[in-house]
Amino acid sequence: MQDIPFFSTLSKSKIFRTRLMLLLVFLVNSLSSSEATSLNGKHLSVAPSSFPVAITVERNSSGHVIAMDGVSPRMLEWMSARFNFSYSIFHYLNKTSIEGTKEIPGFAFYLANGQCDLVMGAIGITTTRIVLVDLSSGYLYSSVTFMIPMPDSMNNIAAVVKPFQLPVWIAIFCVFPCVSAAFYFSQQFYQVAINNKRLLSSFFSSYLFYISGVLLNQGSYCPDKRLFVRCIASAWCLAAFVLVTSYNSLLISYVTTPNAEPLIRSIQDLSNASRIHVVVNGGQGFDIILSNGIYPNGSIYKDLRDKLRNYPKSRCRTTETCVDLVKSGNHVYINTLLAIMDAMQKDFKTTGKCDLALVKETEYSLPWTWALAKKSLYTEYINRGLLIF
Repeated sequence: MQDIPFFSTLSKSKIFRTRLMLLLVFLVNSLSSSEATSLNGKHLSVAPSSFPVAITVERNSSGHVIAMDGVSPRMLEWMSARFNFSYSIFHYLNKTSIEGTKEIPGFAFYLANGQCDLVMGAIGITTTRIVLVDLSSGYLYSSVTFMIPMPDSMNNIAAVVKPFQLPVWIAIFCVFPCVSAAFYFSQQFYQVAINNKRLLSSFFSSYLFYISGVLLNQGSYCPDKRLFVRCIASAWCLAAFVLVTSYNSLLISYVTTPNAEPLIRSIQDLSNASRIHVVVNGGQGFDIILSNGIYPNGSIYKDLRDKLRNYPKSRCRTTETCVDLVKSGNHVYINTLLAIMDAMQKDFKTTGKCDLALVKETEYSLPWTWALAKKSLYTEYINRGLLIF
């Protein structure tokens, strides 16, 4: 049987509609492609701002960037291929922030002067920065937490009485004389003991040793073999068995449970403790937020700002300096969870010891972004790239 071409089986109208549909699809793709590649052929100057997980920068002896790793460089490389633009690394000598200082210009200065097109890293959102630069869509989320020194364990002497609550201890001390009285009065009806007070005293002391020995799980001999006396002794043995077993099991739990008290448990403890100092990375996000913010009297953040201003060592030049201060005691380091976990991991690899801990309660933080010049033409497409990636 002879093969018949596929298009020969279609009518001319169907072929025309098919070609028209393919042409429309091509035009739509071309329009959308030209809109998405408005950065086509552009060259961007990118300034890397180091932050754990987001970007790590390796520099040579002269301070030039020779290698980068992290989430941000991978996203930039992907956007460069998708939007068809090239980029180079903007070189700056001194570590700075968006705002900068009087001595060291900030990234906002370089962006406004056209020396830099994009700041890549983890830029915190503040009201001041919204005025100075365009902030991209958030791409990195990390809560704010506190690094404290590892608490030292103490002698857990109180574990001896913790297994039972106060009403249970009161009941035990009440039952002990009651059982003793039951044994004592049982001897009052014993004919031999009635006419011999010395023998009665001997029996009573034997019962006291018996009651104490059973309660302390040491065992003892019951001197009287009468049935009703043995019934009293059996009831006491059963009650003592339950008490001793439950006490021993709970005692092990309380003895083995860590009893070390952390330096603080929350940000409220940090605000109320005058002997505890706050340390942050100088000139970076939390230093700027706490130092430049306007807070009402009695606010927790106002107390933290006062701590920063009153303590000369509060602003560290490096993260390692902050970590050393925390290990010295009575210092708390504030940063994001990602940054603190990275610092703790580096310290453990260096020292081989676990001298640092995290506060259990964390604080909410806004997402971290990139920064561009105010009213930059690239902001929209950088946002699209961050959302698509």
